Amino acid sequence: MEANNNQNYIPPTPEHHYNTWKIVIAGIIVITLAFAGWFYFTFIKNPEKQEVAPQIPLTESQTNKIAEIPALNLDLTLIQVPDSQNAFSILNTITSDEIKDTITKASQLDYVEGKSFDENNAIKIINANKTALDKFDKAVQQTYFQIPYYSDPKLITLDSPLYPINNWRNVNNIYLIKAITLAKQGKTDEALTIAFKSLKLGHNIQQSQGGIILYIVGTTMKDRSLEAIQTILPLVKSADTLKVFNSSLDQYKDNKIGLVNALKYEYNNALLALKSISLDIKTYLNKQINDPSISPQEKEILSYALNNPNKAFSEIETKKYNTDYFINQINAVNQDCSNLKEIQIPNLLPRDQSEYINTNNIIGKLLFQVATVNYFTVFQKACEQNVLFNAVKNLASQTKF
Repeated sequence: MEANNNQNYIPPTPEHHYNTWKIVIAGIIVITLAFAGWFYFTFIKNPEKQEVAPQIPLTESQTNKIAEIPALNLDLTLIQVPDSQNAFSILNTITSDEIKDTITKASQLDYVEGKSFDENNAIKIINANKTALDKFDKAVQQTYFQIPYYSDPKLITLDSPLYPINNWRNVNNIYLIKAITLAKQGKTDEALTIAFKSLKLGHNIQQSQGGIILYIVGTTMKDRSLEAIQTILPLVKSADTLKVFNSSLDQYKDNKIGLVNALKYEYNNALLALKSISLDIKTYLNKQINDPSISPQEKEILSYALNNPNKAFSEIETKKYNTDYFINQINAVNQDCSNLKEIQIPNLLPRDQSEYINTNNIIGKLLFQVATVNYFTVFQKACEQNVLFNAVKNLASQTKF
């Protein structure tokens, strides 16, 4: 390492068994489309105004205060982020054509995770992706991340746009390959700074408002950053650099605020789906009953529901199913990882399908049963990241010179 390398190190600033019920085809389609991009849509009442993005660093007292918000408060908030400081504005300009895979994505992951490394191939992919990397480097220097469409709950509709989130993850991996390459060339402070910027961006995406999919994207990007840092740290030769690194790392630990906000987003999406069905339940049922592929038993249930819409569907009751479920999910999130327990989706349907016709709110129960997602694997992923985070911190503390 060069003698003045430590002086060049500048840590970035902080941030769901049932077969083919045609009654619920629309609900299934909504969920499928949501997981393909973003979980469908948002229904919100009286959003609270939040002047700045939630990824702004919080003091310990502020973090505790947020964690104590009653679980009954499932409203989203209005997020206001200056466009000039919003990493999304730059990330959204990175196109698939600008990303060149000179080595396979599997090899790229191997490089980032420290499983293998070829400097010549690394340099080739870095040079081939200069345009995308330049944009990404500008994005990671921004203070905030928030997709504007999801920042104002009042403006979110059924026609939720899709964003090129895979591009962000792909460029992030190449960006980290650049960091590792620099580290192996002895430029460890520059390498660590790059990896830190990637970590900050992943954290800000993780903390932003936009649902479970966006939370997972941010979490994945943070995982890759932490793995790259694990490769870089043993190459660092300056005690001062490691000291600054260790003191700067804690602000990027997942404080669960982003995950709770993502669950609130999914809850409000479910309410909007119920609202859209409730507004014109007869049209909804007529569309399903006219499907030529439905079975006689399904048609019988649909006919019953069509003739008894008030008994067959209750928006209020179905909303309560969702409210209770999401409150339990949020309470689970707020537990320590050592006490993490899976919240099972309650089975609200009769065992015998012949009893469906005599069941109140059968449409709502079917929709809830099919559309509700079990988020336990997401919770597990968050806890796994904490383990990785602590491992990185310990590695920085134990490195010897």
